[in-house]
Order: sequence, then C-alpha cells, then structure tokens
Amino acid sequence: MPAMKFINMILRINRLVKLRATGSPRELACKLGISERSVYDYIHDMKELGAPIAFSYSYNSYIYYTDGELLIGFSDYSLSQEEETNIYGGCLNWINHGSDNKFLNRNEKFNTTAEMVQYQDLVLNRFS
Repeated sequence: MPAMKFINMILRINRLVKLRATGSPRELACKLGISERSVYDYIHDMKELGAPIAFSYSYNSYIYYTDGELLIGFSDYSLSQEEETNIYGGCLNWINHGSDNKFLNRNEKFNTTAEMVQYQDLVLNRFS
C-alpha cells in the first residue's frame, strides 16, 4: 500500500475517533469505503504507533482513552548526543581515512556524505 494512502486513512480514522463518531467497526468500514477486516488492521497499526485506542460500547465508537495527539510529519528536532549514541548502537564513531584509522570525537561530525557512507559500510561489515 502506498504510504500516502495509509497516512490519509490513519488521519481520517483519527479524526472520527476524536469526534467519537466511528460507529461500530462495520459502520466505520462503510464510512471509509473499506472492509471491516481493514478497519481492524488500521486500528492495530494505530496501536502499534502508540495510539491509546479502544472501542467504547457506551459511545458505540472507537475512542482514545488518554489525551494526546497523533502526529505524522517532519520535525527539525536535533538529536542529543545520547540519542545519537543509541542510534549507532553504542558503537564508537570510527571511520577510515585512507591508510590511517581515526576515532571520531563525540563532538565531531562527518565532513562528507562519503565519510558517513564509509562508516555505515564499516559497521555493517563488522557486525554482520
């Protein structure tokens, strides 16, 4: 399934859930023009994304059982040094400069995309 189709469907379901206007899974399927099985699949996907969603028999609708927002998009948020370390799996940032090997200081960054690709290749070869 194309990503935009998936995102648009999740956003439509989100809007109905926030309004407590989904109806039963069968009714939601009719509103969205999809199968009931697909409704269950989308709800499952939303749960995997961390949405606190459940069906309420008193509202006859899916609801969020805690306050929050479903956010899908781009953020220019920069990672902290600790988060960067976690992304690299705790490995030292090591790159090969020609014949001499160098460890990157925590405050150093890759100078070029080629250095980053070289580092990724090294890590993949070392740990595969």
